Amino acid sequence: MVDWTGREPLDSAEALLDETRALVDAAQRAECLLLLRAAEWADQHPAIDEDGAWEDTQVPAVQWDAPAEFALAAGLAHEAGTELIHQALELRHRLPDVWKRVQAFDLPAWRARRIAERTMGEPADVVAAINKKVAPIAHKVGLITLGRLIDEEMARLHAEERECQQFEALERRRVRLFDDISYDGVATIEIRADLKDALEFDDAVARIAAALREHGCAESLDVRRSMAVGLLADPQGALDLLSGTRSTGRKRKHIQLFVHLTDSALWGREPVGRLEWGQKPVFEQQVREWCGRTDTHLTVTGVIDLAGHQQVEAYEIPDRIATQVELLHQTCVFPHCRRPARRCDKDHLIPDSAGGTTCSCNLAPLCRRHHRLKTLKGWSYERLGPATYRWRSPHGLLFHRDPTGTVAITQSPPDPPDPPRYAAA
Repeated sequence: MVDWTGREPLDSAEALLDETRALVDAAQRAECLLLLRAAEWADQHPAIDEDGAWEDTQVPAVQWDAPAEFALAAGLAHEAGTELIHQALELRHRLPDVWKRVQAFDLPAWRARRIAERTMGEPADVVAAINKKVAPIAHKVGLITLGRLIDEEMARLHAEERECQQFEALERRRVRLFDDISYDGVATIEIRADLKDALEFDDAVARIAAALREHGCAESLDVRRSMAVGLLADPQGALDLLSGTRSTGRKRKHIQLFVHLTDSALWGREPVGRLEWGQKPVFEQQVREWCGRTDTHLTVTGVIDLAGHQQVEAYEIPDRIATQVELLHQTCVFPHCRRPARRCDKDHLIPDSAGGTTCSCNLAPLCRRHHRLKTLKGWSYERLGPATYRWRSPHGLLFHRDPTGTVAITQSPPDPPDPPRYAAA
């Protein structure tokens, strides 16, 4: 009896474990080889300065358009391919002892890349010292140990610069809302703040969480602390809660969300819609809950038929067509790109100079970087169906892009899916 690979199944645990280890070793060797090939691709596409000479830097620069084609050949998004090339160059030119272990297939590529990512941007003498210290233990060093070693070398070799970096860190304080929204409408916020401000914020959250419990909220402490963040978005409401003053019911909050629901969802027959921010599914009941909150002002926009065709005679794109294109495609249509369509250029597939019109079927969202690749660097694409495209790279690689994702074309691509008919609410 043979298994799905066409081979006889292994008849002992020892044989299975031996082959498993062999497969892992082969996979790690392949990843190391891919890292080596990334450096070779960079060698074939060096950046040239304005005088026509190769740029001479410690880590050589690469032509701005070079990573895109290599990334797609490797099955990676543009950004991921760029990172792979930069990490390979960092290893080869500034971490030579670590690079030798990669070349000898003695170090997993993911560990080498993690080290390179951490040393990028650090001074050359610091990286040289890290190279000597880390190379012998690169197969087991963790991020915490690596960070400590870098901090020690910076303090020893660049004490004044490290002090300045501490001040500059204050300039990088931020509050960031991640787009990892789950289907139940829960999101993640990251706060980087001065320690004193962070402690005071934590104290305010704790006091509001305690006040919620005093007012009868039976949720856990962690849940009440998360609810406190929403209350702090309404300072007067938070003060009312802490002082024991009941809310007057005034609608204090206003937020703009783009939520897409089918007509079935509007009539209660479809439980799932889509939140445009983050491209995440959201329960129809969650949208009803948001709309029903007494402290939030609600604005409803008109419904747009995504399957309808709109056209104007002018080259400029009116808002109604731009919105339809954004809602239909959701993201940049370059292979693997996930930049939201609202932040993209609207590209005429057939240029105006070649007789193309400004209409729903001749427009597609391209982020600025991939718009430049298409315009200046030999990339081309054609529309196969609603939100479905076939891309060709400068070296003839083909990619099929539709709303479900990107695949390299090695055989006939699947039929394009029917476009969704969403309503914007």
